[in-house]
Amino acid sequence: MRGFILLARAIQENSVWHRDLDHLKLFLYLLMNANYRKDKVYELRDFKGNIVSVGYGQYLCSYSRISDDCQYSAGNKLVRWGPSKVMRMLKALEEDGRIKVVGRSQLGSLVEVVNYQVYQDVSTYSHKELGRPAKDQRKQSKQLNTVKAEVKELWSVYLDELGGKGKQPSLTAKRRQVLSLLYEEQLEGTEDYRESFRSILKAVKDNEFFKKREYQMPESLFRNEERRERWAMKGAEKRHKPKAHTVSRNQWSVDA
Repeated sequence: MRGFILLARAIQENSVWHRDLDHLKLFLYLLMNANYRKDKVYELRDFKGNIVSVGYGQYLCSYSRISDDCQYSAGNKLVRWGPSKVMRMLKALEEDGRIKVVGRSQLGSLVEVVNYQVYQDVSTYSHKELGRPAKDQRKQSKQLNTVKAEVKELWSVYLDELGGKGKQPSLTAKRRQVLSLLYEEQLEGTEDYRESFRSILKAVKDNEFFKKREYQMPESLFRNEERRERWAMKGAEKRHKPKAHTVSRNQWSVDA
């Protein structure tokens, strides 16, 4: 693969940067593989003879192709995304406004990178523009600050439930990141995100396997999307579990 793409440093202020690394990798993969020629529309024929047109800023890809191209090594283990994970990540990027799935065929999904022409236009990064963030970037920055405030609230609840006695853990960048993801994916929009999180932590405390302090750290509990979803479900079960009803002896007495 030859050539290059333009990548703004401002991506560090973008929501895709603050998701897990898999989402970021997928977005960069789509950005790098999108059709970069304004004057060229690629026409591909599927197994039934139907023609699929791939225009500027678009990429036609199957879930298996994405999995093959994006697999990586973690220690001695080869990590390869499954179809359901690829589908969830594409949906998340679409909900974030980063991509649009504009069509599907036997050859795969036709994905369009939103604002591709802006990302790949040199004039976008002129010195005149660098002094002031674009309107959507300012909006993203405001949203990010809001999430940071929510994370501080979550950390307060965490210390209350699992902080323990003596010296309490600090809110590191990694812990801030996983709590931010937990909030965005599972807690945002709930009736009371603090109490929802408290229920999750109570479920953690009830689990014998997680009695060790190192297993209770946010970076361990919520380190990937599957874990965040599983703990959110356990928290919901904990929150909605009916309370045991105690019956007094007098309620069982029967008049003779």
